[in-house]
Amino acid sequence: MSAYRDALRIEIDASAGRIDLAASLLRRSEGTVVLSERIALRPEPHRILCEVIVDSHDSRKSPQEYESLVDAARELLNASPLGRAISKRKLEWVVVADDGKGTVELWKAS
Repeated sequence: MSAYRDALRIEIDASAGRIDLAASLLRRSEGTVVLSERIALRPEPHRILCEVIVDSHDSRKSPQEYESLVDAARELLNASPLGRAISKRKLEWVVVADDGKGTVELWKAS
C-alpha cells in the first residue's frame, strides 16, 4: 500500500483517542485515514473521497462486483465510531487499486 504510506491507519475497534485523531484530521482536511486496510478516506474541502482498496490483480471485476465491494465498505465505515464522527460530511465512493506507485481508479459509485 505505498499510496497510503503517510496515512493514519486505524482499525474498526480503535481507541477513542485514535478515532478522535482520525476524525479531526478528516474534518480539518489535514490527512488521509485508512480504516482496516480496506478504505482510504481522503478529505477534500467539500467531501471525503472514500477509496475502497483492492489488489491490482482484482482489477477485472464487473460493475456489480465493484458495487458490492462499495456496499461492504460503507457497512464497515457505518459500523465504526469513525463513521459516526464524520456522518455529516458528503462521502463519494470509488474503487481503487494500489499499483505500487499510486492508486488507479477502477470504478466510481453513482
